[in-house]
Order: sequence, then structure tokens, then C-alpha cells
Amino acid sequence: MVSYIISGAIGIAGAFIEPYIGIYYTLAIVETIIAMLLVEARAMHPPAMGIAVVFILEKANVFALLFLFSGMVLIIIFDKFLNKFVYLFDDEFKKMDR
Repeated sequence: MVSYIISGAIGIAGAFIEPYIGIYYTLAIVETIIAMLLVEARAMHPPAMGIAVVFILEKANVFALLFLFSGMVLIIIFDKFLNKFVYLFDDEFKKMDR
């Protein structure tokens, strides 16, 4: 979750500086900054770095932000559901061991 927020924020910033320094320099700078921040936040998730690339290539707009936030909401929902499911099975296995 943190990785998507970091990548999205840096990608949006990169979309604003791209017209001034060019797309190749922007991609290099943005991906380097994201890699360092993800390592620092202990949230290494390489696919999240692609969000920044999309924001730079497609120019951040409302649909891109909607895509980012809807993806984060789905991840949160799946995480809560799957954790509950795992804990349920974990409890059942503990009962069987007794």
C-alpha cells in the first residue's frame, strides 16, 4: 500500500517536470527516487514503480488517479478478507492439533 502511494506521488510530480527536462531524464530521476524511497520505507514492491511510469507517459489525470485509488482500495479489501480467512483456518488447525 505504501509503495503505491509513494510511486503515485512521485509519478505525479514527474509528470509536471517532464516538459522541462525531457521524458528520459524524468523517467531516470523518478525511478531512482522511487527506488530509494521504497527501500527506505521497507516497502519494496517493483510493480508499484510502474505506476510512476504510467503517470509520466500518460500525463496524470483524473482517470489515472481514480485507477490508482481504486487499486489501493481493492488491495485493502482483499488484504482484510484474506487475513480473516487465514486466521479462521489457523484457528481450525490449532483446534485439530489439540
